[in-house]
Amino acid sequence: MITVGLITEIHFIARALNQPMRITLQPFSDEKYLSIRVSPDGLLNIWYADTHIWYEKIDDFFGVESCDTISRIISCISSNDESWFIKYPSPMKIF
Repeated sequence: MITVGLITEIHFIARALNQPMRITLQPFSDEKYLSIRVSPDGLLNIWYADTHIWYEKIDDFFGVESCDTISRIISCISSNDESWFIKYPSPMKIF
């Protein structure tokens, strides 16, 4: 669902324009949305279904593992499994 390339491109645009960038993805058949915000200094924030699920500084360590964890969190929320908060903590504590 989320790829390193997508996040990297949003970060590139944010740096080029020197302002935060946000994209929102929402299927036509669902009320839940995914919102991704990246600041020029590389702070990544992700919301899903009105819940702030992820906060991370994009640097050399951001990669497939983060994307995989974010996808697992989305799957939990979509299944009404509230244990995601304990199973998959964000690298930077926001909660």
